[in-house]
Amino acid sequence: MPVILHVGGAKCGSTALQTALSRQPMPQSSQYSQLRYAFISRQWQVGLVQPSADTGRSNIQSVGFIDEHLPSEAEVGVMAADLNNLCQQGITPILSAEGWLNSAGFLQSGLIEKIEDEVQVFVWVRPQVEWINSAWWQWGAWGGGHGVRVAHWVNNNLHRCQWGDRLALWQQRFDVQFHVRLLDKDVVEDFSQQCQISGLESDNVNAALDGTMLRFLQNHRELRSSAHDTALTSAVARNLPRGSARTPWVIPEKQVARILRNCAAGNRQMMALLGAPQRRRMQEDSRWWLPEAYASRQPESWQGQSQTVEEVSTLAASALKGILTLDSENVKLKKQLLNLQKRHAALKDK
Repeated sequence: MPVILHVGGAKCGSTALQTALSRQPMPQSSQYSQLRYAFISRQWQVGLVQPSADTGRSNIQSVGFIDEHLPSEAEVGVMAADLNNLCQQGITPILSAEGWLNSAGFLQSGLIEKIEDEVQVFVWVRPQVEWINSAWWQWGAWGGGHGVRVAHWVNNNLHRCQWGDRLALWQQRFDVQFHVRLLDKDVVEDFSQQCQISGLESDNVNAALDGTMLRFLQNHRELRSSAHDTALTSAVARNLPRGSARTPWVIPEKQVARILRNCAAGNRQMMALLGAPQRRRMQEDSRWWLPEAYASRQPESWQGQSQTVEEVSTLAASALKGILTLDSENVKLKKQLLNLQKRHAALKDK
């Protein structure tokens, strides 16, 4: 049985795929035998995600291989043995960690070389200019006190979306089957089609916040103090309807041209890994190649902007509706808990 590795890229639908697999960790496939969603724990052990009645927004992924957190050679051997054992049992394990594509630690760990069966690598990518804008709002907008200047963000993060260069390193090192896919549709649907899976349900998780909400959070830094302070943004994404305002475009024309110039060679190299239909689609999609594709996206300031009374009022109304819905659900749960407690007390009295 093969081992399926989903390794990237970041901000390319990974959370949606991981959430779908965590909810349905034993998907049925006409192509693969006994698909099982697996993970590598922080103790460097391979485990299988178990089906659960809890259908909450789980997001199980494998532990990252970062410079400060690497397994020993013996631990890599144990992980490989676990995966080989699963394959011998007729199980096709799926591991997911979108950071692995850019992880030197994973690349050098030796894990893939120790897997005895076929390894299939899945990667989803998107045009780098759009990735930079999205990633800035995910991380850069909340760093450095008042956010990181977009030009500095490009300087420090352009290497993270050099998909072609990273895949070239993987090609040089590993003899694996690559499935490089363009993120031009629902990633869960696309994964299901590629693996001939039926019934894997998608959900709108980790979707970008409405542009008005992003500007509001910029003006109220106490609600999101850093790039890693995501409690409120996650709650908003789960419980409030997304507005109509697009994510603000903050990439100036000069930086657009620079990103495209720096990624062009790697993108041409990556096209060799695409199937013919997707290769043609990428070649014809000017967002990968031409600054003119972004001419209509007039850049806004990366710094916080004042908002109209109407914009804030709309946010307030949406928030109040969300509070009302959550309060109603909370009342129902409290009633259910009270009934359970009464039943439990009655059983103890018998």
